[in-house]
Amino acid sequence: MNATSRPIVGREHELALLREPGPARLVEIVGDPGIGKTSLLGEFARLRGRGFAGRATEFEQHVPFAVFLDALADRVARLAAEERDHLGAPAVELLTAVFHGADHADLHGVGRHRLYRAVRALLEVVEGGTLVLDDMHWADEGSVGLLEFLVRHPPAGRFVLAVGYRPRQASERLFAALSHAAGTERLRIELKPLTLQHVCQLMPDVDAARARQLHDASGGNPFYLDALTRVAVDGDPEVALSAEFAALTPREVLVAQAAALAGDPFDPELVAEVAELSEAETLTDLDELVARDLIRAENSARRFRYRHPLVRSAAYRTGRAAWRLDAHARAAAGLERRGAPATSRAHHVERAARAGDDKAIAVLVEAAESVLASVPALAVDWLRTAIDLLPRTPEQRTRLCGLMLLRARALLVIGRLGECRDTSQEVLSLLSPEPSEQRTAAVSMCGTVERLLGRYDEAQALLVSELTRLPDPHGRAALGMRIDIAAGLLQCAKFEEARDWVTQAMDSPSQHQMRPLTKTIGLSILATADAYTGRFDSAVGHVRRAAAMLDGLSDGELAERLYLTLEVAWAELVLERNFDALRHVRRCAALAERSGHSHLHPDIQLTFTQVHAQLGDLALAAEHAESTLETALLMGRTELLEVIHVRQSEIALWRGDLKAALQFAELAVEKTQPGNYWWTGEGTAALAAARLANGDPQGCRQELLRGGDPTLVGYAPSLRRLWFDELVRASVALGDVTTALEWGKRAEELVAGGDLPGRTAQAWLASARAHLAAKDFTAAAELVAKAADNFAQVHLPVFEGQARHLLGAALAELGRREEAQQQLGRAKELFANCGATGMHAAVVQQQRLLGARSTRVRRDGGPLTHRELEIAELVAHGYTNRQIAAQLFMSPKTVEAHLSRIFTKLGVASRTAVASHLARHAREM
Repeated sequence: MNATSRPIVGREHELALLREPGPARLVEIVGDPGIGKTSLLGEFARLRGRGFAGRATEFEQHVPFAVFLDALADRVARLAAEERDHLGAPAVELLTAVFHGADHADLHGVGRHRLYRAVRALLEVVEGGTLVLDDMHWADEGSVGLLEFLVRHPPAGRFVLAVGYRPRQASERLFAALSHAAGTERLRIELKPLTLQHVCQLMPDVDAARARQLHDASGGNPFYLDALTRVAVDGDPEVALSAEFAALTPREVLVAQAAALAGDPFDPELVAEVAELSEAETLTDLDELVARDLIRAENSARRFRYRHPLVRSAAYRTGRAAWRLDAHARAAAGLERRGAPATSRAHHVERAARAGDDKAIAVLVEAAESVLASVPALAVDWLRTAIDLLPRTPEQRTRLCGLMLLRARALLVIGRLGECRDTSQEVLSLLSPEPSEQRTAAVSMCGTVERLLGRYDEAQALLVSELTRLPDPHGRAALGMRIDIAAGLLQCAKFEEARDWVTQAMDSPSQHQMRPLTKTIGLSILATADAYTGRFDSAVGHVRRAAAMLDGLSDGELAERLYLTLEVAWAELVLERNFDALRHVRRCAALAERSGHSHLHPDIQLTFTQVHAQLGDLALAAEHAESTLETALLMGRTELLEVIHVRQSEIALWRGDLKAALQFAELAVEKTQPGNYWWTGEGTAALAAARLANGDPQGCRQELLRGGDPTLVGYAPSLRRLWFDELVRASVALGDVTTALEWGKRAEELVAGGDLPGRTAQAWLASARAHLAAKDFTAAAELVAKAADNFAQVHLPVFEGQARHLLGAALAELGRREEAQQQLGRAKELFANCGATGMHAAVVQQQRLLGARSTRVRRDGGPLTHRELEIAELVAHGYTNRQIAAQLFMSPKTVEAHLSRIFTKLGVASRTAVASHLARHAREM
């Protein structure tokens, strides 16, 4: 990293911050051009000792991973045998391919996340715990993506990442990447201009008047101050920069321009070709540029770079525009002779190519194809240039449509769904209405992106219309299209229609022509549709067949229709096959990383959210929910916002953050989209549950019944038991035990032969709550014991914990204290493992109360009952009557009655006195 040779002045506070030992793992040094970021980063690197440094450059923003190539290429070439063994052969091969010299990176077929993990492993293995990346406002998309990964998943040990950039020129993507660092692990330093006092300190030999003149002209910017003093001119620093080049001979100016165009850093041989000079002449002129400190030699042999990006920019712009066109062409030709891949030549080619240049188009397409999996955003730009260069003639139409479809695929991968749809529709407008392979591909792309955008009606209309055009209604293409139509209907909760379309395809006379991939999708659709409509026996059979076929598909086959794994995983989730679902969504995530299908990221993360929540890892589920929200917003997937906020509300409720649960539920209802989806009604139900937890049982009941009649017909059959349970709890909290029993009975009536263990347990749990409130403790214990065993059978620990908590309460009322404590102990263990802190606290309180029953607090009014002691404990912890009612599932009026008796028995007149009395009694025990 080159910094000016002047001492660092006026940065004492910033240097003190950098010297302080602390938790910071990300250091940001930001400010205007020339303000001193590079110098301060260099000083930080010196303070940290061994490490690596790279710099992004203005004119190489289309070089994939350029800043990391600059930082790490030399070190990768010097990996020791022990380091190679530690990294493993696959990682070493990948790193060698990508970092084979900054000008010769081979990115063909490299998956982004595989490379990300290899770089992180490299930083963990090699010496030096610091990576300094300068001028990141110019970083290419690949570098920003890798930076984001390292911020999210920093290398082990005391690794520190230091980043310099100009905030006014930084992209939103860069800001988003840096935002993932935790607050305590992030140090941000913003550099301000130097004061007049600092200028005097920096130049002690300059008199006060001249120092003021220089300060005013430079605005306190160290770089411009340096430029003004180098050429002894007054006024505009830009003029000072130009003056540095004005002192050169014409040939030296030519070499300076060629060096600026060739790259940063650059090698003399390529500069000689660009300038059309001999190597000897070029080296002579480079020596003069070094002597004038315009350029500086790198540590590695025969490589140079400009002393500052602003100097390079000034040199580049001194060249005439027409000369630069031909110079870029010479640079591309020179790199080709050296065997550089298309990715290294493309940014020169796109600046020099003329319309109709077949060779240039081929280079851009080759470069785009090679980075489609690793840096798809670059592929989008290079294909745009290739398309613009292609003549619009009938002879070129097929080629044009092929390039446009390839670009649409790249747009889909990076989540620019609107542009993907527009491009695909443009292809359809260019193609003949007659069936063709390209037309089928364009229709499939259009249908996929319309569904991802939540435009299900448009997707269905397009697919149905195209189906009528196919010459063979039972051919392979037609069968696949029927399955695609069914997939869209499934998302719209049109379960019977989805089943019909799949059945048509499966029962077709030519169904034997159906590809295994297509048949697997069909089976997963049948499984989900049957599960949501309560046909659990057939649903389980379908999902077993689908999973077996999915497991038999190779990664290459599956990559064609990767969302298939999510279809199967979601069916498994609905059918309580949680570990199978986790296995399949992990495979999907790994394949998506390798094949660049980032458009599936929201769906993958949403599935992870659900499976981890059901398996009881609430912290991890919350992380995935946040990631789902981020990517859904980024990609415009607004139809997913309702279900994302529903999941966030459920997780917050289970973790005991009642306020957040209510906020998320309110957002879910606010973000509800018009139309019908498989999650329709869940926002209302989540709001009902959150209202109940926050002490509003009446609001809970009103919300749930707003979504359907007393049979809850407005909700999916597979979910009604959950909501009947909420209605039982709300009725108990309102003191309406009779209605609670009615809701419990309705829940039990949903249980049928062949039902799922967890669904059955939900009904039993709801009924048990009602029986407990009605003081039928034996019936409650019998029902909830069966529910707990069922939940355990299908690995639903949060629900099992709820059941065992309720069982403990019922057993305590029956006087079976030892059994009650065992159940409460198991519930506490389950909640602790899941991170369900609110539920855990409730169990701890129940255990304490159960242990205190033999020594109940009393004064002259007699001993407190179990319920009175429970309420007294909550009063002592600061609960309001409404909060106590929500916690204990009773009405606020009932709480008031109990509290009145507590006051009488204890001989006190205030809630504070109750707390003091309990505390005093606890010390006596």
